[in-house]
Amino acid sequence: LGEYLNRSYVDKLQDEDPKLSAALSTIASWGMGSSDEFEVAQRLLALDPARKNLHLYVARKYQPDLIRRDNVILLGSRYANPWVGLFENQLNFTFSPDNPNEIVNRSPKNGEPHTYEFGTPGSDGYCIIDYLPSPDHNGNALIIQGTSGEPTEAGGDFLLSEEKMAAFQKMLGQARLPYFELLLKTSWVRGTPIASS
Repeated sequence: LGEYLNRSYVDKLQDEDPKLSAALSTIASWGMGSSDEFEVAQRLLALDPARKNLHLYVARKYQPDLIRRDNVILLGSRYANPWVGLFENQLNFTFSPDNPNEIVNRSPKNGEPHTYEFGTPGSDGYCIIDYLPSPDHNGNALIIQGTSGEPTEAGGDFLLSEEKMAAFQKMLGQARLPYFELLLKTSWVRGTPIASS
């Protein structure tokens, strides 16, 4: 995140070999992300067909002052989207800094495990969904971070399903949706989320 904030990652693209420097610069200019994250972004953008209220940014081109002025939706874990790091201290479920195949539950409730492990991408995974205030409390943030693309898409499916969100809100017993953090266990086949719980 620090390298995104001060743009110092650009310096790391320089190398003594001009061909390698050119290749690194080309890669840095690409708007990279998973096709599943793109699908979620497309479905979110469809909620505002005139594009008056929703704007899409590649993480590398996003500017931190926008978080102070607007609500924000962040797709991807801090490994794929460093802006998630601005919220790390507010999150209970986080990707382990020591084990890339583990989600840490910082404050487990009675009967909850301290960690959730997932293996090589296959048929199961997790998606962390956070709805919380922005760091300066001038707006709200929605963070959708999956263990791979399919779990991220499953998180988007959950949020965009009126039926699932109504059941979730009923389970919370709240008339208005409060800030929340949710860990979904997902099942999927390559390219397609099947179910989440």
